Formats: sequence, structure tokens, C-alpha cells
Amino acid sequence: MSLVRTRRGGKTGFAVLSIAVAAALLGACHGGSTAAPAANTAKTASTTIAPKATTAAAPSASPSTTTNTTVVPPASQPSTTATFTAITGTYYGGTADQGWLYIRADGASRYRYPDENACQCSTATAPIATIDFSLTNLTATAADQGHYRSTGLITAQSDPTTGTQLAGPTGSPVTVTIDPRGSATVSFLPTQDVLTIAAASSTPPAAVVAENLTVTSEVRGQLLQAATKDIGFPESDYLLTPGATFYALDTQTNSYWASSSLSLTSAAPAAAGVPLQDAGSNLLFTRATGGPWTVQDDGAAGEPCPSIPSAVLAVWGWGPGTCRPVA
Repeated sequence: MSLVRTRRGGKTGFAVLSIAVAAALLGACHGGSTAAPAANTAKTASTTIAPKATTAAAPSASPSTTTNTTVVPPASQPSTTATFTAITGTYYGGTADQGWLYIRADGASRYRYPDENACQCSTATAPIATIDFSLTNLTATAADQGHYRSTGLITAQSDPTTGTQLAGPTGSPVTVTIDPRGSATVSFLPTQDVLTIAAASSTPPAAVVAENLTVTSEVRGQLLQAATKDIGFPESDYLLTPGATFYALDTQTNSYWASSSLSLTSAAPAAAGVPLQDAGSNLLFTRATGGPWTVQDDGAAGEPCPSIPSAVLAVWGWGPGTCRPVA
């Protein structure tokens, strides 16, 4: 082995030549051939430095697929808007004290019940009180055909005392539920009080034709105001004779009827008594729903009676064709 001196970059170094290369150089210098090296001549193995293998995650035989499972809930009970014509009708309780309910095609509703608190009397003879409410929202459950739910607010009460005890004051919420059999439950009634719709061919009971209503202090004030305006004297001169006022609703025409008698107050002048002469103290009042009271003199001697619906006469206990209470 020989050393060859080299100079690179201003620095001296030595290169190592392999034995085979040196022999070739010597042979060339002597002009002869060089014997073949022995078969067992050691060879310098050249080492190749392989670049460092980059470790990579081996792919799986089959790529993993992430499945997003969407859980579809069972079909819900979708609600759809319905019209009130679907539930319009009169619903009756199984007993008289459960009352009855009428729902109009525009959602205006009236619940009627015997007002036993207004008198010391039985259900059969008690005056009928009313609770009016307006239904404004009606939904039908598509999965249960014929099932409806409606909500609204109380708008008026004929007897605020018993009405508030039963259903709450005016403005209170009301919910009415109708099932496919035509049965109705009302939120302010006991759950066992189920009202059933009358068949279209059935004849309404006589109580529905005319209803004997409770005479509240508000109604008394309205009647006195209408009466004194009619005769031209101040309200302070008169009062309604206690126990002589009658009040009813004709449900066929949706009109109200009242009858009463006027008496003088202790401070009234003598002139205030003139309009009450000749039985003129007996007055008949009528009004349409939402309208003012009109007054007729039903007691003038010799004058024919105004026509009063026979159903109203019946609930007042007056005779057919009469226009004033039995003396």
C-alpha cells in the first residue's frame, strides 16, 4: 500500500490507494503485464450508507371509515292548525250541575251552569249563570284524528262572584280539549266532568231555548240607568224594587230580556212619582248582545202586553201571553 500526498484547500493530506491500484501503477512503469491477483485477494468492500429510512405508519389493510349514525326519532305527533268549525256545537254534562258548553264557529264560547250560590235553591230551580270566553288557538293532532286542543281567555261572567270561584276572574286562561268521541273537558272544571257533544239530530233541552240569569249588581245598575233615562228623572230618585227583577237570555235570538219595578227613594220629590202611576212602575227591558237596553212600559192600564218570547215567560214562571209577574 502506498500513500499519495495531496494538497486540497491549502492543507496537506494522504490518500490511501488500494493494493490493486498500486500494482497496476507499478506494472505500467515497467512496461509489463501484471499478474492477475490471487483469487483469494481481499477486496475492500465499499460501504454504501443508505439514507435513514423514514418511519411511516403502515396503512391498514382496509382504511377505517368513520360512520356518522343519525338517530331518527320515531314519528312525532305533529300538530296542525284547524278551524273552529271542527268543534262547533253544544256539549252537555251527564248531570244538570255539570252545566253545558256552546262553542261557536269563530271560537266565541259560553259555559252555562246552575248558579246555586245565588239563591237558597236546588239545581233545578237555580238561575243559570254564564262564563264567556274566546278561544283563539285550535290545534289538531294528526296522529290522533279528531283530537283537538284549544286555548283562550275568559271575557265575561254573568255572576262575577261564583264565576271567579269556579274559573277565575275575567282574563284568566282557559283550555278546552276535545277527544275523537266528541267529549270535551274544560280546564276550570273537575277532570271527571266530561261534556258530550249533542248529536246534530237531537233536540236541545228547553233550558237552552231560554235561560234564567242571575241579576248581578252590574245588571241592576244598567237597568236603573236605562229606566231613569227613559222617564227623564235622575237615578237618585229611584231604585229597583227588591225581589221584583227578572233577567233571562233567549238563546234562539241571542237577546236579553229583563223586567223590573221602580220604587221611589226617600229623597225623591213628589213629581218623580208621577211616571209610576197607573202601574207604570213595571218596566220591560230588552237588548241584543253587546247593545244598549231599550225600555217599554209593560204595566200601563188597558195597554196590550208587549210580545215576550214564550220560553222567557216559562223560565220566569209567568203565564202565556202575559207581560208582568203575577200579583
